Order: sequence, then C-alpha cells, then structure tokens
Amino acid sequence: AERVKTGIHRWIYDSGKAEYIGNVPYDEYVPVLNICALDYGIVPEEDRKRVEDRLIRNIVEEKENHLYGGIFAVHSAYEYLPKNGYADLAYQLIVEPSWPSFGWMVGEGATTRWEGFDRGSSDIHHFMGAVDNYFYRHLCGINFDGKEPGFRKILFRPHFIKDLDHAEATYQSIQGEIKASWVQTAPGVFEYKITVPPNTGADLVLPGDSQKLGAGNYVFTVNL
Repeated sequence: AERVKTGIHRWIYDSGKAEYIGNVPYDEYVPVLNICALDYGIVPEEDRKRVEDRLIRNIVEEKENHLYGGIFAVHSAYEYLPKNGYADLAYQLIVEPSWPSFGWMVGEGATTRWEGFDRGSSDIHHFMGAVDNYFYRHLCGINFDGKEPGFRKILFRPHFIKDLDHAEATYQSIQGEIKASWVQTAPGVFEYKITVPPNTGADLVLPGDSQKLGAGNYVFTVNL
C-alpha cells in the first residue's frame, strides 16, 4: 500500500502548485484528485497543509462554497473535512442553495437523492449517498471502533454547528439501538444526549473533554 501511495504522489503531484494534477493534466484545478489524496493518506505530512489549503481555497473562494465532483469527491470530502476542522464548511456545502449542491436539489423539489447534479439520469440513486455519513458519523457523532467491530465499542464524536438548532440520529446496530442527539439551548450552548446499548462500551470525545462510558443513557452540556 505504501508503494502505491508513493507512486501516485510521485507521478501526479505538482509541488509548485501544491496539487495533484492527474496523469493527464487538466486545464483547471480538480478537487476530486486532491480530496481523495488527502482522505486516503497519499499526501506526505510535509505537503499536507499546502494541499489542504489549496483545496479549501478552491472550494471557498474560487467556487464560492461549492464542491465540484461526484461519487468519490463526495465520499472523501464529507469524511476528511469534518475530521480536520471543517465540519462547518461541510455543512455549508450541503445546504448551499445554488448549483451544484444537495441544497440545490432540495430547492428543485427533490425528495430523494438524484444520480447527479444535472438530473440527467435516475431521480433516486445511491451514487452520492456518502453524504449521509456526515449526518450520522460527524454531525451526531455515531462511529464504530475498528479495533472492536460490530459496535462492541462505540465512538461518539459529534460536531456542533451553530447554524443548526438540533440534530438527531438512531442506528440499529447488532448490539442494540444507538442514539445520539443534540439541541442548541442557547447561542453556543449544546445539550448532547446519547444511548449506549447493553453489553457495549463507548469512548466519548467532546470539545475539551473525553470519557469512557458503559451502557446507559447520558446527557452532557457543551459550551463553544
């Protein structure tokens, strides 16, 4: 795997531009190459900040809060961005009302996810469904621990968005029902509720706090 990563970086990375340009270079910046390189750990640590800054500049400034890309860009963006301090930006990309965005889809009357932003194919398709991960894994914070699969241990790591009043998710795991929700009770003050099912444990990661938990129901207050 490391040889593959090294080879990709060697052949398609432009150090002067701090971007991955593809084996056949494009005429403009290509977000999918760079967000995937970041998310898959292809970018060497010494280059990561420059590549990340270039990506954010493209999304925020050049494309005015739009992510241009399809299935692979969506999957990596809504994993990498919230994990690296950009949960608020990820939310803004989702609800952005102008094309191309999921918010634009909703504004056009979508009640399911379309196959693409041009609505040229199926009106109900999983093609860019990875955006759902953002709501469950990053907004509400329900994650699995890869060292203890099957949700024997749960990792709760929510992101609180000041533009939202509340968020709620339930996951029916093989161990039982996992719940996580939060409500913004005052500006910057959040009440976070979780349910850890029987015979499991959990690690809780909140801003400025981390705890190990057993089965049960819990309520936490977070001040941002």
